[in-house]
Amino acid sequence: MPSPIVLTGYSAAETVETMVAELAQATGEHRVVGGVLHAAVDVDVEGVLAGLRRQLGDVPVIGCTSCLGPAMQRQFVARQPAATVLWLAGGGFRLGTAQCTGPTPPDEAQSVGERLARRALQAAELSAEQVRFAVFHATPGDEESLLAGALRVLPKHVVLIGGSAADNDLSGRWRTWTEGGVTGRGAALAVCDWPWKLGAAFRSGYLPSSKTALVTRAQGRALFELDGRPAADVYNEWMGGALDQERREGGQILGKSTLAPLGVPRSQVVGTPSFLLAHPERVSAADGSLTLFASVVEGERVTLMHCTERGLVRRSGQVAREALTEAGLTPPEVLGALMIFCGGCVLPIEGQVTSMLGELEGVLGETPVVSAFTFGEQGAVTPRQVEHGNLMASVLLLSNVDMAA
Repeated sequence: MPSPIVLTGYSAAETVETMVAELAQATGEHRVVGGVLHAAVDVDVEGVLAGLRRQLGDVPVIGCTSCLGPAMQRQFVARQPAATVLWLAGGGFRLGTAQCTGPTPPDEAQSVGERLARRALQAAELSAEQVRFAVFHATPGDEESLLAGALRVLPKHVVLIGGSAADNDLSGRWRTWTEGGVTGRGAALAVCDWPWKLGAAFRSGYLPSSKTALVTRAQGRALFELDGRPAADVYNEWMGGALDQERREGGQILGKSTLAPLGVPRSQVVGTPSFLLAHPERVSAADGSLTLFASVVEGERVTLMHCTERGLVRRSGQVAREALTEAGLTPPEVLGALMIFCGGCVLPIEGQVTSMLGELEGVLGETPVVSAFTFGEQGAVTPRQVEHGNLMASVLLLSNVDMAA
């Protein structure tokens, strides 16, 4: 069987021409099957994609904007034009992409997700059951429904890693793309049949407190009541009155809620619950509701979670270690890796990002790694149950180890 090759490229060039040359140079003389391209919000992605097409032909590419900028190994420059690429080269596997663009009516989002998956399969010339892993990028807003639709088509065993496009300040400059174009509203999906061992993990890294409540009224990402009371009142009490001003006047609370989000238990690991996180974004003064970056469901219990900045820095290494363990792989067996790390967690540790990336390197060694920092993450806390959450971290490990080994 032909062998796979994983290559990474990084560019912080001032011109599109130089950036394209540096990203394309990373492929060497190898036949490229596809790539995952991430960029800072100030990069002319349309120009980069056009340049890559001129140099490499119609190679499938998927990507999104990254909060503060993307990283390769420990290479990271905050708030400057930069791009990274994870090139999948060699042979023995197939990869295809698809994209949907434009606003999606809520009642049609699942159907759009289904069509997205079918088009990606067609582009890769794969049946659904042949897919081993998928990469999903969407702009914030419709991730749960689009993902639910795509998972009607993709197999239950699929390893999915995803991240919602981000910017640096929630101004809405986020974008997603494939080789076919760039959009500020939509989603992109790549599918691959990679016939070797994969490793993956998707975790919050936050710890639960003793504070918990029942969701008694919610609709999508709007949380109205906890235990029959205005959700913001309950959450503010849990936060020791830190949201008094926002409760009176309304307003954004992302910074205050980053280290104390809400968690929903999704599974048990050795008797300990694993949580999917929802990041409170805004308080409504009118009705005391909370707007979240992920959905919760009436009848679920939510728990106040907590973490420290040091915990955020260490989390990359922890999730990589878990991915290695679950796959039964050693670092030398990993050809390359993709990490998706919440942009909301990166902002409070902006000055420590290289240390966080060093934690990842401490586990994976010299493995080529690219990282993107997103405003929503998709993966499986519970095996075979892919979901959308916030403040999460995930890693995908690609190897050339036979699955029977």
